[in-house]
Amino acid sequence: MFLLEQAAYPAAHALLKDFSSTHVAIAAVLDGTIDGEVWVDRPVEPHVALLANGDAYYLAGLPVEAGDSFADLKELIPDWAYFFIEDRWYDRLGDIWSNGFARPHPRVRIGLPGASFGLATTVLPDGFRLVQIDRARSIWNPAISTR
Repeated sequence: MFLLEQAAYPAAHALLKDFSSTHVAIAAVLDGTIDGEVWVDRPVEPHVALLANGDAYYLAGLPVEAGDSFADLKELIPDWAYFFIEDRWYDRLGDIWSNGFARPHPRVRIGLPGASFGLATTVLPDGFRLVQIDRARSIWNPAISTR
């Protein structure tokens, strides 16, 4: 596996695009908003991408094209990681992660109807309103901190 410099993150965008729609941290790492690491099985046209952000690790790509990457992934992904994988990786989980106590559990995603089409079409329930995040008041949260 190859650790990418931030300037090379676009090489992993296609692999992580679908996954980032349910995990905002992926997009935030890829655009440099928050710190993280991106690993790929090969620097040009990769088949496997691993993104790490703190305790969270996200694996995307094609396991059938992973080749010799399984051992590298097992070495990179800590036992204690909060590990997210695309469904196609479930059958290979034991090959890439050594946490024998972890159990798959569903991820609940909550959203507003129309939210994917932009704020202009989003209708909020009575009593709710959209406000801009005040970054100065959010300094304690590393996911949205600018420091």
